[in-house]
Amino acid sequence: MSFDVFGMNLSLHQIKCSPRPSGGTSACVASLRSVKRILIAATLVLAGGWTPAAQATSQPPRAELTHDVCRQAQNPSRREISVTAVMRPLPGTEHMAIKFSLSRQAAGARAFSPVRGGNLDKWVTPKDSTLGQRAADIWRLGKVVSDLAGPAVYRLKVTFRWTDAHHRVLGRAVRNTPVCRAD
Repeated sequence: MSFDVFGMNLSLHQIKCSPRPSGGTSACVASLRSVKRILIAATLVLAGGWTPAAQATSQPPRAELTHDVCRQAQNPSRREISVTAVMRPLPGTEHMAIKFSLSRQAAGARAFSPVRGGNLDKWVTPKDSTLGQRAADIWRLGKVVSDLAGPAVYRLKVTFRWTDAHHRVLGRAVRNTPVCRAD
């Protein structure tokens, strides 16, 4: 018996199955079916059509940062850090919210410290209050912070929050931008 899978001739030695006296399926035929199933499963795995990695990439992330920009300039008013936060609902989501926090590490400092002002560190919700209630919803929210004093290093932290109809938190996620030098 031979199988042609993607142009590869996979053949088995010729097997002679003797009929069963009871008229049922012989063990020989059942084992041939098992071999065929194993060959089909192995072919799918090798072809990449059925792997955990392929399944994982089919679902977009629930929270991600895109379009991060660090604009350096001599004039501090032209220095900026920006990012786009992308949020998709979790099952049971009624409300989505995003919070942007800016941290600064001055030259010679050992740690980052928070920067206050504007609408930083405040939860922002979509203008469409029903956004997030449908599985296919996507919320994209851009944030630009300019007038960065230097010399320092800046970083935006973005916190994502999903809540249900009773405002109970279903999930949280935190993402950070790469550091941005303001010299």
